[in-house]
Amino acid sequence: MTGSAPRPPSRSHSGFAELLMDHEELERSFRRPWPVLATLRWLGVLPAVVLSWCALCMIIPIVNALTVRDHLPLYMELLKWAAAAGLSLSAGVRMAPSHPRQTALVLGGIAWMLIGAAMLGAIWGHRWWDLGCAVVMAVSVGVTAGAFVFAPARGTRRT
Repeated sequence: MTGSAPRPPSRSHSGFAELLMDHEELERSFRRPWPVLATLRWLGVLPAVVLSWCALCMIIPIVNALTVRDHLPLYMELLKWAAAAGLSLSAGVRMAPSHPRQTALVLGGIAWMLIGAAMLGAIWGHRWWDLGCAVVMAVSVGVTAGAFVFAPARGTRRT
C-alpha cells in the first residue's frame, strides 16, 4: 500500500486548526477599527468641539484667578479666547477617526462663519472689545486649522 493516497487529518486536528484560524481572524478584527466605533466618533466630533469650548471657558478663568491677583490684563483676556478657539478645534479634529485635514478645514469653516456672524453683531452694536476678541479667535482658528492641514502625513518625514 505504498501508492495509496494520504490519509486526511483526523477530526481533532482539523478542529484545532479551525480554532487557530478563528483566533487569528479575531485578533486581526481587533486591530481594524470597528465601523460602529468609527461612526460614533464621527457623530461625536461637533459635541467634542462644543464641550471642549465650554470646559475651556470655565477652566481658563479659574486658572487666571489663581495666578493673577488683581485684574486680568488685556493680553490674558485675548489669550483666553484664542486658546479656547484653537483648542476646541483641535479637540474636534482629534475626535475624528480619519481625514484630519478635511475635518480641520470643515470645522475651521464652520468656526469662521460663526465668528463672522459675531463680528457683524459687534460692528452693528458698536462693541469694539467683542470685535477684537472675534478677530483673535478667527486668527487662532486659522492657525490651528492650518497646522492640521499643512502637517506632514503620518509616517513621512520632512526634509
